[in-house]
Amino acid sequence: MEPGKVNPAREVATTLNDLKAGERTLVCLLQGMHGVRTTVELRSDAEVEGTILSVESDMSISMVDVTIKSDLRPPIQCEDFYVVGNFIRYVHIPTTIHVEKTIKKRIHDTQTSSRKERRPRSKMSTPTARATSK
Repeated sequence: MEPGKVNPAREVATTLNDLKAGERTLVCLLQGMHGVRTTVELRSDAEVEGTILSVESDMSISMVDVTIKSDLRPPIQCEDFYVVGNFIRYVHIPTTIHVEKTIKKRIHDTQTSSRKERRPRSKMSTPTARATSK
């Protein structure tokens, strides 16, 4: 696989519930940053720089093409990286991101996808009465 390309088998699936829960928080901003290169500061004082692949409703983030930087050791290169939301201290929002537009677009996309996910109600066949002859 080419560097920087996303392997679909490794992409974390985002459920409809995650999308809906994200609408009520600023997580929708991070979810709208799919494909954007940014830096995530961890509570351990390490920094993870990479491209956002997916963001779950608990702010857990999957990233690809990652460099992990720490004061305690030299930088580490990783193909992919997953961090649980509880370990995130701060997410850098690049200056190229227009916050209000990104949030509105993400909410619109979520509402559009939830409409597509709805299945039409199945028509229940009404029981037909059979005439019985005696």
